[in-house]
Amino acid sequence: MDVPMDVWGQLALEASQVYLTDGVVRSPFANTTIEKLPDKVLLNIFSYLSHREICRMATVCKRWRLVAYDTRLWTHVSLRPEISGLHVGSLESLLALISIRFGPSLRYIELPIELITHTVLHELAAKCPNLTHMLLDFSTVAKASQWRKIETRGRRRKGRGVSNAYYTIRRQFRVVEFRALYCKQQCIAMQLHDFSEMQAFPTKLRYLCICLSEVIFMEGFMRKIYNFINGLEILHLIGTYEKVEEEEEEIYEVINVHKLKSATPNLRVINLYGINFVDDSHIDAFSSNCIQGRAGALNNGRRRCDVPGGLSCPPRHGRVVRIDVTGSTMKTLFQRSRRLTCLLMSGCSLQSEYVTQVEWEKSSIQELDVTATDLSTDCLIDMLSRIQNLRFLSAGQINGFNDSVLKAWMEAGTARLRLVFSDLSPSLGSVYTWFNEFKRGLTNLTDDLREGRPSTAMTEDNIGAVRLMMETDKRVTCQQIQTSLGIALDVDSSDNLTDDMLHRFLSRYGCQLWGLVLSGMPHITDQLWQSILPALNNAKILVMGTQERLGVNIHVDQLMDGIANKCPNLERLELRWDPENLRFSDKSQKAIDVLRVKCLKLKCLVLSDGRYYEIVKANFERADRTTVVRTSTNCRVSNYYLLSNYKELIFN
Repeated sequence: MDVPMDVWGQLALEASQVYLTDGVVRSPFANTTIEKLPDKVLLNIFSYLSHREICRMATVCKRWRLVAYDTRLWTHVSLRPEISGLHVGSLESLLALISIRFGPSLRYIELPIELITHTVLHELAAKCPNLTHMLLDFSTVAKASQWRKIETRGRRRKGRGVSNAYYTIRRQFRVVEFRALYCKQQCIAMQLHDFSEMQAFPTKLRYLCICLSEVIFMEGFMRKIYNFINGLEILHLIGTYEKVEEEEEEIYEVINVHKLKSATPNLRVINLYGINFVDDSHIDAFSSNCIQGRAGALNNGRRRCDVPGGLSCPPRHGRVVRIDVTGSTMKTLFQRSRRLTCLLMSGCSLQSEYVTQVEWEKSSIQELDVTATDLSTDCLIDMLSRIQNLRFLSAGQINGFNDSVLKAWMEAGTARLRLVFSDLSPSLGSVYTWFNEFKRGLTNLTDDLREGRPSTAMTEDNIGAVRLMMETDKRVTCQQIQTSLGIALDVDSSDNLTDDMLHRFLSRYGCQLWGLVLSGMPHITDQLWQSILPALNNAKILVMGTQERLGVNIHVDQLMDGIANKCPNLERLELRWDPENLRFSDKSQKAIDVLRVKCLKLKCLVLSDGRYYEIVKANFERADRTTVVRTSTNCRVSNYYLLSNYKELIFN
């Protein structure tokens, strides 16, 4: 028998052979241990571990220590303890790591506030010439409001039937704690602003994320790095906005956005997340001299909903806190940034009169998020009718988004919908053919199953769209091209949409949808979903249900079976219905098995915690797919995964 040349094939062949020793069947690898594996194999195994686990492996033996400290394992490093679990005790240790362990292999690094010094930045610039991605976290400094709450917590509890002496003692201890924290943070702040000796900074950065603090002004630090970041392409400014329930605090502009934009003329992606001082003037600053701008995000810092990557989602409960962006500079933004294809303005204080003035028909916008804004019905109709190539729309929590908007979009609609579905009537020859078939007794309108490769939708419209993308951006990837050919729609909590209009719209255009969010609407039940599932055969993301208790039951077994049979390409699914409304039988395992077997691309299935969640989770765990089923308290599904610039918009 010929011995295969492939190494892994040889190992598999030898492992399948056995021999007898003292009457016992043994494998030729019975005495083989992990110590006999070559260093390259160990290095490949270690590459699947986190850095915290790699550090533990380094304590096993001297050989493993040498493998664990290989620079190829330390190309992407996070030194924030709350993120990676790694804690560097001193600056001397970090400097040694940079020169010995990181070196030229380092591509990405995250630094907390206590490690951001001019000495560390000098060492990174000198020893890590290939560093292109950096995150600087200044947000670990506590908020001033938190310090005041420590001081006044005892005073708020006063008068609840407990002795004043008790709260006097408690308040004294809290004041001491507050003063100690305040002095500590003041020392950190003084150390932060001492960058007068900084003369070097990494010059090849393409990605920079700065996590801001509300009590630290960044101008002293930023003034030193302006000359080194003119090659930036992706910029994230992450704030620490929190909802204030008791008192409104004074807002400080801790970073000069206008100067920052002047120093970064090559930006393609800009993300301003959770920054409470952003207004229209900052939007105007970023639009100036921004020829390369492709994506902009102004998602405010509402309560995070655990969307992976840090992108915000609409809150499930509570009031919506808006940022002061009215849209008065949007017209100028689109006139200057002709290549802008993605604009996320969730939670902004947009005014309809300014949005109507935008020349949407001349823009290149393809992805738009106006969730939780106060746009009127007329403004939405005008905007959607004039946008030519819209493929991603998130318009949830808008009272003005009603049947009239959806009807106008169907009639005037986007160019993509018109191009794909413009000619729905069959030709005269097809009419004659079907007439003869009906005359012979054929009543089934669906195609019969055929063997061979499935047909592909290669139309002149798709070819033209792909050619336009390649001519516009020479660096466009195949994944971005593939994503651009689908449409995503999010109308979360749009109570003014009726079942009839949604059924008409989705029955007509459902086959083009890759993502659909119809959640937060009590009148949308499993009956509507069952009727539109046949049209959602290309769907990758589906979100359905509401957390409110309903007066009707949701037959989840039939729904799961329909999803499994109609949506083979499904990747993410979330059912937000209350567990008490879900009705299932003892045969639920069969429907879950069908979903698990037919939807092989399913990466995430989110359910409310309850009995049905336990059944589904146990089913997937038995099939060794332990990371698929999750609870709604830990994860939320969103259409953001379908954004063409999703990987560049995420942080953390």
